[in-house]
Amino acid sequence: RSHVDSSAGDGDAAIWRSAPLNAARPEVTRTLIMIHGEERDADVYRSVAQKAIALGGDVARGTLLVVPQFLETQDVATNEAGLLLWERGGWIGGSPAVHAAPISSFSVLDAILERLSDRTNFPALRQIVIAGHSAGGQLLARYAVVGTGERATREHGIAIRYLIANASSYLYFDSDRPAGDGAFAPYSSKGCPGFNRWKYGFDGRPQYVGDAAPATFEATFLRRDVVYLIGTKDTDPNQVALDQTCPAEAQGPSRYVRAHDYFAYLERRQADGFRQRIVDVPDVAHSARGIYTASQSLAVMFERHM
Repeated sequence: RSHVDSSAGDGDAAIWRSAPLNAARPEVTRTLIMIHGEERDADVYRSVAQKAIALGGDVARGTLLVVPQFLETQDVATNEAGLLLWERGGWIGGSPAVHAAPISSFSVLDAILERLSDRTNFPALRQIVIAGHSAGGQLLARYAVVGTGERATREHGIAIRYLIANASSYLYFDSDRPAGDGAFAPYSSKGCPGFNRWKYGFDGRPQYVGDAAPATFEATFLRRDVVYLIGTKDTDPNQVALDQTCPAEAQGPSRYVRAHDYFAYLERRQADGFRQRIVDVPDVAHSARGIYTASQSLAVMFERHM
């Protein structure tokens, strides 16, 4: 358990880490935060991350691994004192927990980043890589836009890179959606009135996000170090875990198409300092292990050229 204090209250989050976050670790130069998918199978994602670190070789030495687990009410008895629990899928979009305190899943990431920013314990930490696949990629795609944890790391000279992999959907800043042939146009809400509601757009956003205009978030987001990793075979429009609601379908028929369309959307809106990239991972479908152990992903995870 790791205690989380926020303006919404305090509670305990389930977090696995390869070394304590409250003790001096002068050997740590990089931290990899790995976010699980909708099954909350943090043990599987821990194994994937450990394999990636092993494949990283010398470049990956000095990497601290942190794997949060966003538990749902179906996972743990609700009389477990102080433990943060979410309604089914609520953590994916940053909704508040429904047990212990109404703390956003985004605030859990904020708390981890704040601890890692403690230069007394992590004097040599240079970079934090946050990776999320599938539902974890959806959470990260929103957190990269609205998350406030980067303020603490920036103050201490620690860079953050977001690795968003095989997400089902993304957060758009206006009513434009893909219109085919690389074009974008205002989306007709007829038949899909919720197409622009959170987590697909900013309507009905959670309390964590506040009431700033989408353009304010966009200006910061476009300058963040974000890499989209997408399997070239994650193209099945009927894949069992794919979000097939109408707001998601408005973004494209498959994860591969949605990722490339979203990146094209951002490229059209880019401002000075745009530094985002999209990386195709050949011959990989919807697989966290396939994505994060591929040479293309290791290259951006550990800043090595392979």
